[in-house]
Parts: sequence; structure tokens; C-alpha cells
Amino acid sequence: MPTPSVSPPPAFLYSGELHYFRVAREAWPLHLDRALEAGLNTVSSYIPWRWHEPTEGELDFTGRTHPGRDLLGFLDRVAERGLFFSARVGPVSNGEMIFEGLPDWLVQHYPETMLQLPPGEAIHHVGAPSYLNPTFQELVGRWYDALLPLLAPRQVTRGGCVSLVQLCNEIAMVNWVGRAVDHSPAVTRRYRSFLAAAYPSVEELNRVYGTSYASFDNVEQPPLTYDGCLPRYLDRALFFRDYYAEYYRTLHDAARKREIDVPVIANIPHFYDFDVRGRGIFSPLTTSLFRDFRRKTSGVIFGGAYQPRRIDWDNFHDLFLTSGMVRMIADPDAPTICAELQTGVMYDRPRLYPSDVELNVLSSLASGLDGVNAYMFSGGVNEEHVGQFGTYHEWQAPVRPDGSVRRHFATLARHGAWVGRFGATLATTRPASAVQLGFYAPYWMTEFMAGPFVAELEAKRKEGFFDGLARLLCTLNYAPRCVDLERDKLDVSQPLFLFTTGFMDAAAQERLASFVRDGGRLYFGPELPRVDLRGEQCPVLAQAVGLSRAMVHGRSELGYRTGSWVRAERATLFDAPKGARVFLRDRQGRAAAARWRCGAGQVLFCGHPLSDRFQPFAELFDGMAAALGASRPVALSCDELIGALRVGKRGAFLFLINYHEYALESEVIVAGGRLPGRIAVPPRSGLVLPLGLSVSRGLTIDFCTLALHDLEETDDEVVLRLGREAGDKGAVRLRGALSELVLEGGKLRVERGREMHTVRCALQTDEATLRVRLRGGSARDG
Repeated sequence: MPTPSVSPPPAFLYSGELHYFRVAREAWPLHLDRALEAGLNTVSSYIPWRWHEPTEGELDFTGRTHPGRDLLGFLDRVAERGLFFSARVGPVSNGEMIFEGLPDWLVQHYPETMLQLPPGEAIHHVGAPSYLNPTFQELVGRWYDALLPLLAPRQVTRGGCVSLVQLCNEIAMVNWVGRAVDHSPAVTRRYRSFLAAAYPSVEELNRVYGTSYASFDNVEQPPLTYDGCLPRYLDRALFFRDYYAEYYRTLHDAARKREIDVPVIANIPHFYDFDVRGRGIFSPLTTSLFRDFRRKTSGVIFGGAYQPRRIDWDNFHDLFLTSGMVRMIADPDAPTICAELQTGVMYDRPRLYPSDVELNVLSSLASGLDGVNAYMFSGGVNEEHVGQFGTYHEWQAPVRPDGSVRRHFATLARHGAWVGRFGATLATTRPASAVQLGFYAPYWMTEFMAGPFVAELEAKRKEGFFDGLARLLCTLNYAPRCVDLERDKLDVSQPLFLFTTGFMDAAAQERLASFVRDGGRLYFGPELPRVDLRGEQCPVLAQAVGLSRAMVHGRSELGYRTGSWVRAERATLFDAPKGARVFLRDRQGRAAAARWRCGAGQVLFCGHPLSDRFQPFAELFDGMAAALGASRPVALSCDELIGALRVGKRGAFLFLINYHEYALESEVIVAGGRLPGRIAVPPRSGLVLPLGLSVSRGLTIDFCTLALHDLEETDDEVVLRLGREAGDKGAVRLRGALSELVLEGGKLRVERGREMHTVRCALQTDEATLRVRLRGGSARDG
């Protein structure tokens, strides 16, 4: 194995998915060269079990039976080029493979390893395993015994290129998509033990469930169609969250036992395809499936999967909210990444355009991620008996199987150059936020439920939360930080926005009441929780905030500004407390949205779901948020731009993103300071602007209102490459030991202050070079 000079793994992961088993062996060098051209620091691939052990007991990792199975040769080529490798070791790969990448012999010879459905139920996927089945665990151990000892000496901790290991892939994805509940005997036994630990006696369980089981050994899982007993379904949902976490723990322990010591990844399924548009509306649900992983395995890196297909103003918030959900469940000290960032699409329609890749990368960086993996980076060809859809596997990838490139390769390469220079600093920053967005898990534990109740709840979540409250916070640039109502400490210094329905357990209601009593500011709605999870009366929150007499009304006319009315199919109306500020009322004067003081805190209840489907509702919500004292990290004069801020000790990065088909410009205020002029952002694109960025021991960029593409340092000079398009105007303010400024490719005016210089530029070409000569040298940062 080659032993090149090994540098530490990159602080910011900029990776691309390159399936060595789908690319001809002789083309590996070309594809790896393309990775370097794109500025990637890592390549990633599944290591499919079915590919390397097509016959039980006959494993090939050196190309003995097929050149494409030479995994070790591929890793040698990766190491020779100074790239790192993210190993996705399974056992499940998915990846549009037959049996989800599991070997045929496993499915055929050991049927007990597959999940079992009740009679009459079917699943459109095949090969979904019963994760903790003893036989499956034993066979996974054999797979790991064969593979992991080959990877261990090739880890970066031992001079190799393997920097990350993903254990399994998208755990529970098949279960969620197909509502496939595992009824295997071993799972049923674990389920009964879980309930026995949760309830003091079977009599108490019977009281809650309305059943008459003689013992826990007789308890059965509830049917898929909701039967009206919510605790039964929530208990099962909690059980499977614990079950998936336990499965991951077994994989983690098995990997550590086999001397894998690099960080490990858990990849979360997120987006759901709706014809030509992908949406992340289920991402709170799927993220919650991984909620208990931290309790059993420390230091897990969670990786999302972002496939919006066409991305624009109507669905960009899906990425920001999904990133927020992932950070919410992650260890605060662990990075969060996107393990599958859409840079290709499974089919050849819908067509993927460079601007979609541009906006996806920018949004992911702006949302606070510490790394992305372009999926796919290289297209390929399936051998027979590999691909679920046959041999074709182009994936609209930026690199075709023959090594030629598509148009969006240049987009990846441009961002790769920027990440190569600023990624390490970006990885030290975190998203700035001044408001909290609450998440109440029981509203989202519906993956194994069906029927009218579930359909109604899903509709409420989409309208009231994902495309309502949460989207409004994103589109209005409030940049919310997601918090788990049941597990996270609530910050009384920041307003809390919470989507609520008519049910919530007493403990959660009391947490909200305490938050308000302690001085917190709470926005909630559109329904008032009145019952607990058992359906019993539970008005804890209503009594605490003075809403005991609120009533739900059918069709109502609500006035939301002078002379403007809206017809609501359903609204919660109430008599506003004395001194309250009413924002929405019916014709009889009853309030549907109002803010009032409550103890040391404030409450704003809105009994009608709001969204930006009608612009006046967005304005109404903005006014209510302002009344609660909500603030924005980035304030913009143009309400069609999105601004996001990432802040760290070495400086900050301001993201300005335009999801529209036309150019926009805006005044910008960050941390109370106004940047000079109006900043222009091209259509379907964005800018990343440094703020307070320390670039050497003697020089700091206070701000730069033109895109900063690159920065080079020598002993006595710092070179900044600026600009977007010829004719752009902007300014750079520099602070430190500089003696001379020279701008090449534009006109320059310098305004000198006592401590700093402001350089006002007018570009004559689409890129300009600003040379900054330093006094006394020593520009290098070390």
C-alpha cells in the first residue's frame, strides 16, 4: 500500500460519491483526477456486501474474481492523489441496488433475517432486514470480520486515507417509506420487554390501552390503521426509536472491536419525491427516528440527505429546517454534514441545472453544515445483478462514466476552490440565531400509523408547521434554532415559536408554562392543547396563560388589518386578556391572535394557521414576531433575499441567497452595523461575504461586499480575488498593518481612517485582484 505524506483530515468535508464498482477500473484515475479538479478533499462510496461476497463465504477485495472488486487497489489510487475516503460499509447500502445491496444468498438462505409483515401487508422494497435478528447480527459480524481489518490499517490515524466510516445506510428508510412494521418474533419479544420496563404492571398498561392482557407476554403491536388509542402507537414509535439506536450501537461496538477508530456517520433519509419536486416535509419525522442514537453511541456524525430536485423560493426552507433538525439531535461538539447532497438525480427527468446545484450547495453551507458529499459525483454502469433499475446509472452526475463533465461540474469546482481556501475557517463557525423553533416529537411519531387521524395530523403539520410557522421564520430571515421541547433546555432570552395541536402531555405543557413564568416569550398555535396523550382533559397550559375559556369555531371571518378580512374554516377564538394587543379578531370582536403579559413573560397565541401563501399573512406574522421581541441576525431592505450568518472566533461569513429568476439588491444590516451601498445578487445564485475575518496576524477584513473568491498570502503581501460580474460596485474595509493597496481589473478609491482603510471598487472585468502590501511582512497566519 502506498504511504504518501498524510495531512490531517479536512476540517470541512467537501466530498463526492464515486462508486468504484460502477466505474471501470481503468477509468478510476480519470475520475479521481476529476475529483481534484472539482476541489474535493474526499471521495465516498458504498462498499456493497452483495458485490464483494456474491457467493457465501467467497469474498474478493483485491480483484481476484472481477477487476471492479479491487477495493484495496482503489484505495491505493485514492491515497496516491492525497484524497481522503469515506467508507460506507453497510451492511445495507440501498444505492438503487437489488436487495438494497444485500447478497442474494442472505435473502434466500436466511429468510429469518428479513423483517416480517402481518398477513396481507406488502412492501415495495425488498431485502429490508430485521436489524437485531440474531442470525443477521452474526452474518453482519462475519462481513465486518472480512472487511474492517482491511480498512483499519488504511485509516488516517495510521497514515492512510480512510477518514470516515458510515455504518449501515439510511436506517429505517425502507420501514418509513413503506410503513413496514417489523413483526418478527424477536422484535415482538423486545417490544414486550420495552413495555414491561415502561409500565409498572400489565394492569396499568391495560388501563392506558383499554385492553385486557393477562401478561406482557400476550401484548401485540397495534394495527397499522389507527384504532383511537394514541398511547399504543406512541409507545411503539418510542420502542422503534430505541430499537434503531440499539442496532447502531451494535454496529458501532463491532466496528470499534475491529479497530475502526475514525469518526462514524449515521445517514438519515430526509427528502420525499413528489414528481419533479423533492420536499423535506417529513424530515422532522425521519430525523426523530435517530433521536436516541446519542444515548447509546457518543460522537456520532449525523448526515442528512438533501434531494430537492428543483430548488427555489417555494422549497428552499426545507434545507434550512432539515439542517436545524439534524443539529438538534446531534452532539453539540460533533460536526453535522449532508451525506447525500443532490448533485445528480436518479432519473434523467426532471433535468438538473447548474443553478439547482449552486443553490443547494449555498443553502447547505448557509444552514450551518460542516461538510457535504456530492451525490452522485460520478455516474457509472451497473454490472448484471447489481442495479435495481438495470445497468444504466448515469444519475445526471457532474462526471459521466467516460470521465467527461456536465455543465454543473463547473459549479461544484467553483465552490470547491472557495472551500479549499476558507473551509477550515467556515468549520469553526456556527449559525447565528435569536429565536427558537420548538419541536414536539409526539406530533411526528406517525411513521407506523395510517387512517383519517394520521392524514389529518400530517395535513396540519404541513400547513401549520413546515410550510407555515417554520417557513415564515425562514423566509422572514429570523433564522430559527430548532429545540426539542422534551429534551433541550429552553432559553428564556430568545422567543420560542411552537406549533401545537389539541393534544400534549402534561409535562410538556408544564415546561411551557414554566418557560413563560421564568420570563420567556412564547408564540404558539394554531390549536390550544386541551387533552393529554391518553385523551384525558389536561388544560395545564391553557390555565397557566389564561386561555381556559377559548373555544374552537367553524367557519369564521377574521379581520387582520384595517378593512381586510379572511374566511377561516376553523379558528380558536377567545376573549383577549386585559391589556392584550390583538392582531386578529372575528366580527364579534373575539380575538384569534393576541399578545399579553403573563407573569414575568409574554404569550402570543394565534388560533389560525398562517403561511405566506397570502402575503398579508406574512406581514401579519412579521408584526407578531416583532411584538414578541424577535430579532434577525441579518436585516435586509429587500424581502425577497435570504440572509444567513455563521459566526466564529476567527470571523464570520454572511450568506446572501437569491432563489428568484431575476437579480436583486439590498441594503444589509448585520449586528447593528450597516454595510455600505446596496449589494447586488444575481438570479438563482448567492454571495458569501467575509465579516471580521482574520486573514493574517496583521490583517483583518472587516467586511467585503463583493464576492471573495480566493485569498493568497506571502510573507509581505495578501492577494484578494474579488468580484462577480463586470460593472459590480462594492467595498472592502481592511484593518491592520498595511502599507499599500493595488487593484488590478477595476477602479479604486481608498478612504483612509486612523485604524482602517475602506477600498471602494468598480470592476471592469468579472474578477479583480486586490493586492495588499503589509508593513514589516509576516502575513502568514501559521
